[in-house]
Amino acid sequence: MKTTSHIETWHEWISRIAQKCPSIFTLELHKSVKNGKLNADAFNLANSDYHEIFIAESLELISKIAETADFNILTKELFSRNCVGAFSEIIAYNWLITRKFYLQLQIPIAGNDILSKNGATLDGSFNHRHQTIYFDIKSFSLTNAVANKLKMDIEELLFDSEVQILDSWDVPVSAFEKLLEKTKEISSKLKNQSIYKSGKITITSKPKKGVSVSSRIYDPYLLAEENSTFALKHAHKFTINSSFILIFVSHPWFGGALSHDFNNSSKTLTHALSRRSFIQYKNCISSIAEISDKARKEFSTGYASSLLSGILYIDAEPLTKGNYISQCFLYSNPNAKTPINIYNFNNQLKEDGFPTIHIADFTHDNY
Repeated sequence: MKTTSHIETWHEWISRIAQKCPSIFTLELHKSVKNGKLNADAFNLANSDYHEIFIAESLELISKIAETADFNILTKELFSRNCVGAFSEIIAYNWLITRKFYLQLQIPIAGNDILSKNGATLDGSFNHRHQTIYFDIKSFSLTNAVANKLKMDIEELLFDSEVQILDSWDVPVSAFEKLLEKTKEISSKLKNQSIYKSGKITITSKPKKGVSVSSRIYDPYLLAEENSTFALKHAHKFTINSSFILIFVSHPWFGGALSHDFNNSSKTLTHALSRRSFIQYKNCISSIAEISDKARKEFSTGYASSLLSGILYIDAEPLTKGNYISQCFLYSNPNAKTPINIYNFNNQLKEDGFPTIHIADFTHDNY
């Protein structure tokens, strides 16, 4: 569903959200956010009525529990090139708040209690059955971070063109990282031919108009194998003395692999990827800094994997149709130093009248 007239600039988008969200109105973001043309991702979000309503309602919820400074940072990131990351945080916060998890947001953790070299700020924590669980939120597709950067960098060189990444998901992140070094060459070819191919990756360009979605295919088992260290790349955020979960948010407009749910492939992918994160590296003695460059090099990859208590995947595809988020997957680590009881999560959701989620704990699959 689209708005009747296109929103083209950051200030126009801010004004539209402020009409429905009093907390945004009071921030007067026009004074602190630089105006300019929306990038492709922001354009898609800004010109969908469904997403406009969801963002406004979610920000109002978040404003009631967030510190003013933290809320200000989140909103500024939404109205910037980092809009996909901020939007993912908004989705996850909404999911947790509406399901009655009582949150604390943006929590600084000292160096002795986290794998980061210099300490870090986590997206939040919540108490569940007398257990404090910390979490950090990431946008999920396996190649989304670098593919999205590649997309935006090329679009900046092509100005009013929409760039799409097509074809195959089952490639490693490193393939996109190599293309990031060739953005001028790629943009030059796209100006003349509107298509660029590199192995399984195809990049196309066309004049920008309306909401656009990239189309790509994947083999879930191969995707998990090619990206077995995906979760561990965030190991610098893992807490040492408390339970910690990663929350991945998938949205089809931003390459979310969970939205192509043919033959239960979302369940297959999340299950395979989580199992590799928890089990494949449990005896690995190499430094975690070889995978997560912000992590402390004195800790092994095996030890780091034990600090990841669980992974929650949230599929935001229903938002594109104006529906509530329903499909989620929660996996717990059978080798966790501080484990979580995922069955208690489902019991709480059921008791509070919310749909339960797919869960697995790998207790009898830990080899």
